[in-house]
Amino acid sequence: MSVKSRLLLVLCVSVLGFALIFAAGLISSKAISRVNTLRDHAVESHALILQARRQEKNFFLRRKDEYIASTQKHMDEVQAHIEAVAVLDLDAKDMCDQALRLLQSYRQRFAAMAEAEQAMGLEWNQGLQGVFVTAARALEKAFDSHKDTDMVIAVLQLRRQEKNYLTRNEEKPLGMVRDYVTSMRRSILSSGMAPDDVRAESKALADYSDAFEGLVRKRGDLQANETAMVAAARDLEPAILALRDHYQMRAQSLANRFTKLTLLVEAIAAGAAILLCLWTLMAVTRPLRALQAYSRAVASGRLDVKPEGVTGHEFKALSADLSAMVGELRARMDEAKRKGEEAASQAQRAEEAMHEARRQETKAKELWQRMVELAHRAEAFSEQLASSAEQFAAMVAQVKQGAFAQSERMAETASAMHQMSAAIVEVARGASSASDSAREVRARARTGADMVYLAVESIGGVRGRTLEMHSGMETLNKQVEAIGQVMDVISEIADQTNLLALNAAIEAARAGDAGRGFAVVADEVRKLAEKTMTATKEVGQRIKAIQESARMSMERMHESVQAVEKSTDLAKASGASQEEIVGLVETNSGQVEAIASASEEQSTTSEQISHAVVEVNRIAEELAGGMAASHEAVKGLSDMAANLRTMMREMLALEGGPAGLATGQAVRQPTIKASPTHPQRRQ
Repeated sequence: MSVKSRLLLVLCVSVLGFALIFAAGLISSKAISRVNTLRDHAVESHALILQARRQEKNFFLRRKDEYIASTQKHMDEVQAHIEAVAVLDLDAKDMCDQALRLLQSYRQRFAAMAEAEQAMGLEWNQGLQGVFVTAARALEKAFDSHKDTDMVIAVLQLRRQEKNYLTRNEEKPLGMVRDYVTSMRRSILSSGMAPDDVRAESKALADYSDAFEGLVRKRGDLQANETAMVAAARDLEPAILALRDHYQMRAQSLANRFTKLTLLVEAIAAGAAILLCLWTLMAVTRPLRALQAYSRAVASGRLDVKPEGVTGHEFKALSADLSAMVGELRARMDEAKRKGEEAASQAQRAEEAMHEARRQETKAKELWQRMVELAHRAEAFSEQLASSAEQFAAMVAQVKQGAFAQSERMAETASAMHQMSAAIVEVARGASSASDSAREVRARARTGADMVYLAVESIGGVRGRTLEMHSGMETLNKQVEAIGQVMDVISEIADQTNLLALNAAIEAARAGDAGRGFAVVADEVRKLAEKTMTATKEVGQRIKAIQESARMSMERMHESVQAVEKSTDLAKASGASQEEIVGLVETNSGQVEAIASASEEQSTTSEQISHAVVEVNRIAEELAGGMAASHEAVKGLSDMAANLRTMMREMLALEGGPAGLATGQAVRQPTIKASPTHPQRRQ
């Protein structure tokens, strides 16, 4: 198998491994996401059923209709979540059906309980309670002016046992109430009163008895419904918890299972890829080692060797190409060796001819050199003289121009120095003014720092007053709570007073005419106790409002304390910043004073420099006049050097006549080109 096929196989196996890992991750993600969705439904169902139970307790404690709708809403949401679980997971349908049945039972029990409570009456003047209270007051009114003290005592005993039953919910007071009703009914019929009075009292007693029996029956229904509702709720919560725990365990199990599957697929893919890579590596390294040995042999000069141990389609083709290349290289080297021998022979003959030409050229140069040596010396001297004269003339001209320019620049410099001196005087005056301003700014900054310090002390005083107010509000809150406790005690005292008034009325009735006045007092005490109870409830409501206001005031006071503390911190930070500003202003003031002093010294120095510049300007003008005279003298010297150079050229032309040209024509032209001082090169 070729290396290309092996590499493609490694690539395919790697891609397949990645695809399997991706597929396993995707499948596990979808499965776990589905189970997590089911678990979220179950968890939300448990949270909502707890909310429903809380609203149920709020209804029974606070006796308001709004909690019924809230409880029903939470139960509807629980039902929706459980139905969603049943649709998404058919395996859990039995558990969901059981939970739905228990939820329906709890819903029905709660509805019956709420209906019974509404029928009983959420307030004391509503429902059966309102009917019973009206009947009881009508009964008391009917027997209030009764002349038979035994009948009055019976009414009072009846009300006493009624309150015992309503308070304790025991069977004994209930039986005694019924016995008193029966005995009173017989006493009314046998009293010998007028028929209208008998009918009125009998009707009042019958209405009271019917209202009381209806209240007793409804209380029994409430107890039965409450027991059934509590049992249904206790059965419902474990069912929902079981559903939640089921999906939590299922999610954990799926996560563990897919983690193991992913690790297994990754291990198999990695192992297969490693094995294929090693297999491919061995198929590549063996032929490469054989070709490396062959290349080393060729490099050492053994061009007749052949590659051995080469396997694989690509490496065999490479080995054949290398062998062909070595054979061609060997042929080219043989041909190059032959041509090199021919070139060496021709080079040797050319070298001998070159030596002869150089010997003839040397003789010609010696003859010509003797002839023109003196003329060249004279020409060189004249050229050097002319060149030096020209250079000196140019330098003098440049110096003259520089002298005039220097004179002009020095005049400009003198004017600029005068202006700079005036500007430095102005700078000194400005620096003095800035120094005065800096002293004033330093005084202002110190005053600002003192004011910030006073502000910090004032804010600290406000913080102390705020903390005292906060402590006072805490004390007020505790006193309001103590007032609430006192009102509870007053309410209990009013209840006990009402019972004592009933007992006192009973005892006064038993005493007959001697106790009638005491009975009136006892009845007034009972009415006063009822009014006290009503007033206590109203005061309790006001106390609750005061407690809520005190709580809100405490919260606002706490926020105020925090705001004052923050203001105190900010004021302290402002004071520190103001102190830093004062320090910087003092430093700046010192620097401005130093600048003012330096400006005054600089003004004095600039005046001295101005006088020196005027003196230098005078000297530059004198130098410019001298340079002009020197330029005229050097120009005359340059003209004399030019005349001398012309004369030397005419002399060289005479020495190089026809005889010299005829005898030295073979070697003259190369010598002229090689000479650095020959006149033809300058032309």
